Amino acid sequence: MRENWGENWRGTVLYEPDGEEGRLIPIWLILEGEPEEHDWQGMLTVPIDAPFQKAEADEWDYDVPALAVPDHVYVLQANDSARLVGIHMPALRTYVEGIVSIAGYPFKPEDVGRLMLRISDIEEMLQLMPRSR
Repeated sequence: MRENWGENWRGTVLYEPDGEEGRLIPIWLILEGEPEEHDWQGMLTVPIDAPFQKAEADEWDYDVPALAVPDHVYVLQANDSARLVGIHMPALRTYVEGIVSIAGYPFKPEDVGRLMLRISDIEEMLQLMPRSR
């Protein structure tokens, strides 16, 4: 997995045990970056390259606002040489602004320093991508 995506994002994957055999299953792709440097006007393109760097939750800065990315902001990215998932940042910004309107404390999209993408959502996107001929 590449260390930097888009403008200023770094990625890792959070794994959890499956409960039956104790084998680790990837649950979240976590993108972290400096909030004030994000481009909320374009498309964030995320290359999906395994093996993933493992995230250690106990090393996170829990003061950094995190956002679980909803599936409706994903965009199919056709590319024969790489598996890519796109995030439509204006739609994500609108989603964040909706959350802000009902939140108990004020924040703005530019405060978000961690995006959390569900691996199951990414897998669904990759299954929808047209296969190259």
